[in-house]
Amino acid sequence: MCREELENIVKEIHNEFHVELAVCEVFKRRWSYITGTKNYVSGRYRINIDEKYGIIVNCEEQDVEKIKMHIKKG
Repeated sequence: MCREELENIVKEIHNEFHVELAVCEVFKRRWSYITGTKNYVSGRYRINIDEKYGIIVNCEEQDVEKIKMHIKKG
């Protein structure tokens, strides 16, 4: 995935779910920030996009599964 694709994921999820999030590159247990919402501070949930990228999101528990489904559709 290129940076533009990752930034589009941020915009789509932020606009649809109104949550703060960060896209990270995943290195086993370490997640390294790439891009995200400007107001992002920290997140409660980690969601894998694929084997290389993931999202750290600050949202309500009931939204986690909805966000996962949105990523799979995308």
